[in-house]
Amino acid sequence: ALKLGILEEMLKHLGSVCMTSGTQCLPYMQCILFLATDLDLADEKDRATFDAVLEKLVDELDVNRHSLSDIHMRSPRNEVNLIIMRLLSVFMSHSKQSATGGTLNTD
Repeated sequence: ALKLGILEEMLKHLGSVCMTSGTQCLPYMQCILFLATDLDLADEKDRATFDAVLEKLVDELDVNRHSLSDIHMRSPRNEVNLIIMRLLSVFMSHSKQSATGGTLNTD
């Protein structure tokens, strides 16, 4: 229950963290990863929190809000977007591992 509460509080501040650079937001994203992969998705409350994590990450990644003409340029916002995309990739790979008999709890 404590981990769930911490994760929910971290989601409230994700927007301000995403306004920093990639190196500054990386530890925050690592904590989100650690807490989110520990959720039991068979539990309704944990599943709702995981869905909120995914929704918030995709909202922060919103490419319609940002110009794509400079996506190849290194910038703090592009670094954050790369980290968010990597985090989503890790969630997908954990889900795939779980579906194929892995030990992770995010199916």
